[in-house]
Formats: sequence, structure tokens, C-alpha cells
Amino acid sequence: RRWVTEVLMQPNPAGSTDSALGVLRVKGVGREILVVNYACHPTATGATYAFTADYPGFASRALRAEGGQQREVMFLQGAGGDIRPPCLTGDGKLFKPAEVHEVAAFGQAIAVSVGNVLRKKMTRLRPVFRAHDGSVLYPYDKQRACREDPFKEYAAIRDWRLRTGSADGINLKWTVWRLASQCCFIAVPGEACHMIGKKAKRRSGAAFPFFLGYTNGCPGYIPTDKIIREGGYEGFRSIEPYGHPHPFRPGAERMLHASLGEGLSACLLHAR
Repeated sequence: RRWVTEVLMQPNPAGSTDSALGVLRVKGVGREILVVNYACHPTATGATYAFTADYPGFASRALRAEGGQQREVMFLQGAGGDIRPPCLTGDGKLFKPAEVHEVAAFGQAIAVSVGNVLRKKMTRLRPVFRAHDGSVLYPYDKQRACREDPFKEYAAIRDWRLRTGSADGINLKWTVWRLASQCCFIAVPGEACHMIGKKAKRRSGAAFPFFLGYTNGCPGYIPTDKIIREGGYEGFRSIEPYGHPHPFRPGAERMLHASLGEGLSACLLHAR
């Protein structure tokens, strides 16, 4: 079967999101590193040929300026595959490319929130490092295919993907770091949609979980089962630019969380 979809990029104020802001402060003698973790596409500027770090760049610059020469900032992108900055047209019905001052405002909002965290009494962590890694096949739904010749380079990208990977799906190599009994990092490749990150953080049992997308490669969007069923861009049309021959099938998300659960359990048991 071939599915035909019309995709409209429009804001969804009633939709779910991940508003959690992770802040890890590593302090040394006269120096510190801030690790900031947030789930939102760094695409406020829209399609542009300019080199830009978008809102994470403005956020990091503001935080470095506030800390002087003694501070470095590392921004780690979370599961923001289906979340983008709220830069809207006047009627609020469509997204628009942000002007430079608007991108700066988004970054400043992150910096202010991080500053509020730093001014509170933060939890001191006792380092206990453990790591676990693994992989899971995110399976294709071979009963469905993309559109006929969606763009000129598609066939070449698809053939490369099939030649270097699997015809059954994409192999997601994940990593879990337990930095302390209360803190862990969960790293997954690709543009993971936000509910994957939220569920993984809840499942970790850690008081301070960090979820990282785009790690160990970027083979495509990693949609939830709900998004796979809905279709749309992340669930269907995004397979084309990444050269996938088929969309993913429902049940893929459960397989990923089951695999991640093994790593989280292993690290948690060793870290106590």
C-alpha cells in the first residue's frame, strides 16, 4: 500500500511537550562547567544558509558571560524531534523564521532559567560512574512505502542505506551513563521525539535524568508508536530525506524502551 499525506507545520498549543531543563554543575578550583540539557529543535532561524548555533548558542554565550573566564558551558540537545521554538506569525497559526533578536530572546530565556537553578541550593552528587550500552533494531513496516520518487537524490540515499545497514530497520546504538545514584545520562541516536525522552527519564528512576538525542549518529527521526500511527512528518514524510525505504512499524517504541530498560537496570543496580 502507498499512503498519501499532506503535512502542515503548524503550532499545537494543546499538544504535550517536555519542559524539563537539566542543569549539571561541575566545579573545580576557580573553574566550573555547566551542562545544560533541553528538548527543543535548534531551528528558530528556519531554513538558512547562515552558520548559526541558533538559540543554544545565545544561551551558552549568555551563561559564559555571566560566569566570566571561570565558566564553560556545554549544551546537550534532548529529545526534541517534534518540538520547535514558538516563533509564530501574528495570528499565531503558523511558524515563521525568527529574526536574530527573537533567537537571542529564546536563548536568553534558557539562560535565565539556568541562572534561577544555580541560585537555588543544588543537590551535591557523590560520583559513582557506571556505563552500559546496547542496541535495538527499530523495525520497518514493510507493508508501507514512501512516495514514488519523492526527490531526485532519494534512490541513491536509499540504496546507500540498504547497502550499509539493514533492510529490516535501523540499528539504534544507545548508551547509559550513571554518574551518581541520583543522576544518569541516556544517549540515543537520531531525532528522538519528546515522549521517548520523557518515558526513558521516568523509567530511569533517577532524580536527575538527562536524555540526549543525536548521539552516536543521526539515522533519522525516532517517532513514538502514536506518531507512527498518525503519520505526518516525523512519522512518515521524514523517512524520505533520510533515505528509508519504509516507515517504522508500531511496536518499535516499546522495543526501544525495553532495551533501554536493561541498561538502566544494570547501571542502577551497580551504582547503589
